[in-house]
Amino acid sequence: AGYVQDKIGYDKNGNPCDSHNGEQAYVITPEKTKDPKDVQQVAVVYRGSNSHVITQPADSIDDWVGNDIELGTMAIVNETRVKKGESTISGYTAQLESNADTLNDVAKKYPNAKIYVYGQSLGSMDAQYAIASMNDPSRLARACVYEGPNMYNNLTPEQKKRLIS
Repeated sequence: AGYVQDKIGYDKNGNPCDSHNGEQAYVITPEKTKDPKDVQQVAVVYRGSNSHVITQPADSIDDWVGNDIELGTMAIVNETRVKKGESTISGYTAQLESNADTLNDVAKKYPNAKIYVYGQSLGSMDAQYAIASMNDPSRLARACVYEGPNMYNNLTPEQKKRLIS
C-alpha cells in the first residue's frame, strides 16, 4: 500500500499528456504526510511504452518513435561496438533527461528518504538513465528494471563510474 504523491506527465483527468516529452512517472510514499522531511522511503515508478495508438496517438508516438526505436537501436549498436572493442557512442532523448530530473527532484524533495526505482520496458531505460544521472546515488535503496534494453553502453564514462561506485 502507498500514496501517490505526484503523477508526472498526466493531465488532471489522469490521461497521459506530452508536456514532459513522453515521460510518465508516479511518486509513491508509504504513508500520507504533510512534511516531506518525515518520509523515510519513496518509490519512483517509470511507466513503460504506451501502445494506445488510437486513443492516445501523441503519447504513443512520443514513446515509440521518440524513444523506443532510437534508444533500442542505440543499445544494440553500442553492444555490438563493445564486443568489437570499439568505443561506445552516447545519445539521450528529452524523455531520458526529464526522467533524470524527476529522480533528482524527488531526492531533493524527500531529503531523508531512501529511494526505490521501478521501470518496465521504456520505463526500464528511463530508470537506468535516471539512476546513472543521480546527484547522490547513495540514496538509492533498490532498483527493479526489467524487459528493456541494457542502457549501460549508452552512458557516459562519468555515468558508468557513478553506477560502479
